Amino acid sequence: MKFLCHHQKTKGHLATWAGNDEVIIAEYFFWNAGKNDLQKSQEGLLRSLLYQILRQCPEYIRLAFPGVWQCHNPTKTGFHGNADISLDSEMPYTIPELLDSLKNVCDLHTQSEKRLCFLIDGLDEYVGDSRDVIKLVEGLRDLEHVKLCVSSRQWNEFEDAFGKNRTDKLYMQDFNHQDINAYINDVFKYDNNYQELEDRETLGKELILEIVTAANGVFLWVVLVVRSLQDGLCEADSIARLQQRLRKLPTNLEELFERILFRDVKESYRSEASHMFLVALEAKENLPLMAYWFLGEDLPKQRLPLKMQQTIKRHKDAKKRLIASCKGLLEPSFRSTTEEQDSLPSAILFEYTVDFLHRTVRDYLLLPTTDVRQWAEPHFNPDEAICKALYSQIKTAPHGKEYSSHVSALYQTYVYHANAVKNLHGSEMKSQSLSAELVDIVSEYGIEVADSPAIEHTQMHDVITISKPHNVEKLEVMTQESYNATSERGAKPHQGRPSVMERFVSKLSVVKTKLVEPNEDK
Repeated sequence: MKFLCHHQKTKGHLATWAGNDEVIIAEYFFWNAGKNDLQKSQEGLLRSLLYQILRQCPEYIRLAFPGVWQCHNPTKTGFHGNADISLDSEMPYTIPELLDSLKNVCDLHTQSEKRLCFLIDGLDEYVGDSRDVIKLVEGLRDLEHVKLCVSSRQWNEFEDAFGKNRTDKLYMQDFNHQDINAYINDVFKYDNNYQELEDRETLGKELILEIVTAANGVFLWVVLVVRSLQDGLCEADSIARLQQRLRKLPTNLEELFERILFRDVKESYRSEASHMFLVALEAKENLPLMAYWFLGEDLPKQRLPLKMQQTIKRHKDAKKRLIASCKGLLEPSFRSTTEEQDSLPSAILFEYTVDFLHRTVRDYLLLPTTDVRQWAEPHFNPDEAICKALYSQIKTAPHGKEYSSHVSALYQTYVYHANAVKNLHGSEMKSQSLSAELVDIVSEYGIEVADSPAIEHTQMHDVITISKPHNVEKLEVMTQESYNATSERGAKPHQGRPSVMERFVSKLSVVKTKLVEPNEDK
């Protein structure tokens, strides 16, 4: 869906449909794994669509939301009263209110030379009764001058609602055979063990065709199966033996996950694998690969910044341990968070993050029948483990301006999980220990805390006055509460209160960076 949303052909076909009218495109990606309900709910869908439309057509705010406009222009409309309070009362919050607002905006499009296209991904990721989201999509479909494209796994309820017209639906497995074939050929082309096989020219094509046929269009299954065959190639398997290996592999994804997890992961690595999976499931966001190195280490209290050679060695070790323990179900990937290329130590320390190979891996691990916790240490707490790992990573990070934004982000994640330890697990001793670490981080890195601390028992007023011992660049970091407030207001607290209109658009865009972030799995 991400590919479809941003492809030039999509815009070209929509332009043909619209004729001389302008086309406004809005997209939404349901994401069940998201930590915020707005990433997987009707409310999130409606708010995101409204936000995107109003950003492209701000002139509609006055017509679609006259009450809000009145609050914004009190002198022109003769309004008297508290604009902030009135704005909150005028904002659409409930699903019916948001739906009415969206319909009003769509009606305005029918009266002007504009048309709308909504692309909605992952109906199966919606949290709630599927019938509710089906009803919502049907309501959007009935709007005038609106085109709608939705995607989902092949669940019966979605087939019944949207799959009866064969000309209006596509099945991915009917169109990706060539892509799967190209992927397999490309992998084997660069596999030296495969290229050395004597029978690759005669039987190799049969093997590839058998993989493509058995895949039934499921690309993830192909990726996992090809990896298994590469393991066989490392053991000097012939094409005939590779075919035997292929035929023994389950064609069902969940059964294949089970085989990998309970058969391929060696017993000596199962405890570490369990800890890694539990941390990945619980993490507020994808953690740096280096944080996973610290999960299994018992480090001394005195932690000094790493030298370059140490950084590279630990990065390599962390990757090897992740592969050995999780067998590819968790993978590191490089994703820069800045426009400018980071230095090598910064990239290695922070830009390589760990995520599930595919969202279905996460779904499988959450099944009650999977229970990866059975391999974990008796008192293992993923939130506490995340805090300890992030604390160690922050303490061993080099000091300097180029690292400040990364340390700031890790600090925010630390606060989030420290709160979870305090609120969910209720351990006074652990909470005080984490609070002490929080004080240590703020003290050493000169972090400016904008609001009161997220963790109680921390003498934050004392922390704020502590001088910076290492002459590092000042980092400006907020606690979790102030971070949430920032997302809603659209500005940092010290920047002054934004205008009412800015707040209005910002309120619709709460966690918009998550809401409209494409789900790369789809």
